[in-house]
Amino acid sequence: MPLPAGIQGWSLCGLVMLMLGSLLHVIGLATPDWSVGYPEKSSPLPKISVGLWEVCMSFCQALLHQEKSEIWKTCDALAIVGMLFSFLSVGAAAYVMYLKVKAKPDNESLVKLSTAMSILSLLSILICTIMWSAGLHPGVVHDFWPGTRHDKIFEEGPDIDHNTLGYSFILSILGGCLLSIGGVIFSCSLRK
Repeated sequence: MPLPAGIQGWSLCGLVMLMLGSLLHVIGLATPDWSVGYPEKSSPLPKISVGLWEVCMSFCQALLHQEKSEIWKTCDALAIVGMLFSFLSVGAAAYVMYLKVKAKPDNESLVKLSTAMSILSLLSILICTIMWSAGLHPGVVHDFWPGTRHDKIFEEGPDIDHNTLGYSFILSILGGCLLSIGGVIFSCSLRK
């Protein structure tokens, strides 16, 4: 099936990558699996998952603003800013494609806006994930482990075997990468 008049394959590919990247980041942002702690084999405790907005063990509990450190609040803000930039990028690219289908004159500034927003989205997502992995991940699981809540640490310490970065963290990074690659492909495909 041929593409509609005015639509090029690479520009459509760039738009699809922008949309997929935005979707992946939103899923990563909304799911509580940025850091995951696994108990020792002998422990009756389930794994613990910590996300930007909630902590899950046997059940999920929303995190209050007061329970978050300044780094955590900054990660929240950067993740949201990355999402907003991604929405602007997708919206501008979709409107450019609409103009192409309707055979209206191109708006070069919208193409540049879409590309700039996709790159800014990647930057804010990368800063967010770097701050999470360097500033929060090493200790965040321990902070929410039963019996270790903030200043009440057991003398023997929590029985965590290991903790890892979760799928939500990875989805956000993949989303940011797809956004920037899609933005560049979209921009390059529409160069005159």
